[in-house]
Amino acid sequence: LTPLTRRFAEVPIPRVTLEAVDKTLRQAGPATLRIIKDYEQQVAQREEKERGGGKGGSKKWKGKKGKGEQGLESLADLEFDTVWANPAGLRHWGLDSLEMLIQFSDQRGVRKAKFVHYILEACNQLTLDELDPQPTRHMYYHYGSEAGVKKEANILILQVTPLLVQVKGKVYYGLLYEHDALQKYEREVMDTVTRSHAVFRYTETALTIFTASGIILQQNPLSCTLFGIVASENTMYSDFGRDGKPLDRLRALFGERKALYESMLEAIEKRNSVWSKRMFIRKKDLKPTSIANDDQEEEEEQGLEEEEEEGMWFAVSFNKFSDPADGSMAIFCEMKDIHKMVLQEQKLKRAKRNEHELLQSIIPKHIIDQLLEEKAVERAANESYKRSISFASQSSQTSEGSDRLLDIAAVQMINVNRVRAMAEHHEQVTVF
Repeated sequence: LTPLTRRFAEVPIPRVTLEAVDKTLRQAGPATLRIIKDYEQQVAQREEKERGGGKGGSKKWKGKKGKGEQGLESLADLEFDTVWANPAGLRHWGLDSLEMLIQFSDQRGVRKAKFVHYILEACNQLTLDELDPQPTRHMYYHYGSEAGVKKEANILILQVTPLLVQVKGKVYYGLLYEHDALQKYEREVMDTVTRSHAVFRYTETALTIFTASGIILQQNPLSCTLFGIVASENTMYSDFGRDGKPLDRLRALFGERKALYESMLEAIEKRNSVWSKRMFIRKKDLKPTSIANDDQEEEEEQGLEEEEEEGMWFAVSFNKFSDPADGSMAIFCEMKDIHKMVLQEQKLKRAKRNEHELLQSIIPKHIIDQLLEEKAVERAANESYKRSISFASQSSQTSEGSDRLLDIAAVQMINVNRVRAMAEHHEQVTVF
């Protein structure tokens, strides 16, 4: 046994040999087996990275057993090796050999989508951290068996079973993937899909699905109140502007902010990441009649402040995915109304600015500089905590400009050391 597999000594996890897996599942539906061969080496490399000052980015996973485990960022970062697949498993991905599947799996691992990352982390956490070896089931879209080509998708159930498997005399922790598992009951897939659509329909976040050319494919009721009922799912005719051309509503959403639009596309298409930002979106950009020339827009809007226009503040998030209808790229947009909160922040900032100006008029400059320095040090100490805040809470962060503004509370002389730090020496001056 390896140090990783020893933790399952008292756990009722399936224990098999690779030969037994092959004999039992060779003629079954599509299945593959992946194991962790070099767990200790992965931990050591991660620890070395941490000692070398490498930027991990996400929270570290601190396992319950073993000091060495503290170096891993998350359980989704564990690397598995594909060691077996039955003939149906190879055909499922349009491949001819185990070697091709191994290469295919490595490529998918490098660019795995966020949702896959989350599922892997949850599966490994359930088994490795909570020592619960029960199989888990996940609905997914299979875009055909032609390697490198995405077609109309089928909805399948992936069943993942943790196990201990003996390979060449050594026991490893692994996951058995059944890529087309049987439904637990006849309507399992249908019920899962309808529940997911119910969430899409009843959420208080405006959800909109765009094509790559900016046409709205699908929208929930809240999105309809913003864009109008314009999705191809809800209308009988194509969405054309006054000029007779299809409306690129995704591009229109950004108005004349072309650079911002391009940064969003770069993030979701090239970096395969989620793009999130607080945006002031004008009403005329939500319901455009045509897409004007960028230079013309800039000339017409020059000098016009956002707050003076009719519009609202939103926390906006964009991500891409493969459309199950045909495998083409689609863009998913979330818009959360934060207009009242932003107006309150702006009101608070104006009040702080007035308070700061009042303090400047009655307090010496060297004391103000000292107080601002203290505030900067305090902000730097909290910076690591702020980086861990998710997109949902980013909308509540105040602007960095407010860090250069003092409030009355900052002026209080709460201890002797603070008084000494701000005191100035003047000869022949006595203070009673």
